[in-house]
Amino acid sequence: MKTKSELRSEILKLRKSLNSSEYQIKSQLVQDEVIRFISNQQIQSVHVYIAINGEVNTASIIDHCLERKIEVIAPRIEPDRQLSHWLLTDMSKLEKGLFSTLHPPLTNRADSIPDLILVPGVAFDHEKNRLGYGAGYYDRFLAERKNSKTLGLAFDFQIVEKIETEMHDIKLDAIVTDTNWIK
Repeated sequence: MKTKSELRSEILKLRKSLNSSEYQIKSQLVQDEVIRFISNQQIQSVHVYIAINGEVNTASIIDHCLERKIEVIAPRIEPDRQLSHWLLTDMSKLEKGLFSTLHPPLTNRADSIPDLILVPGVAFDHEKNRLGYGAGYYDRFLAERKNSKTLGLAFDFQIVEKIETEMHDIKLDAIVTDTNWIK
């Protein structure tokens, strides 16, 4: 089995190799599935990341939710290695944060527990384990939000046979790729 570091390096290289057209098409396929899921559930609030560095784009999901008055919550990375959570009401007002991430303006802190959390990652496996960037932001956040449904968003090539896990790693409820659901 590959180490976490080897997997990160390999998958990030693959993600970086996607051309703009492939990225847009594959991202939209994932987003379409998530939008269908949201439309078929009683979802009132969605916690969603703002994609960076070739992560599956989430802009269409955000637009869909905002148009339907579904509460959208997005994270901000804090210097103390925690995530804070803010209401997102306008994509044009995103601000630059740590590690070139984007986050909503710090005007409306989100206090509600989201019905659905969309989770980025570097790699995922068929057991619904997730490999992130290594800082543990989402592991800590998900550990506090056990009542929220969690969906990992990924391209097919991000699905690997097995991810080495540790006690603090949190399994997701499902993973959505450009061709498949892992439930």
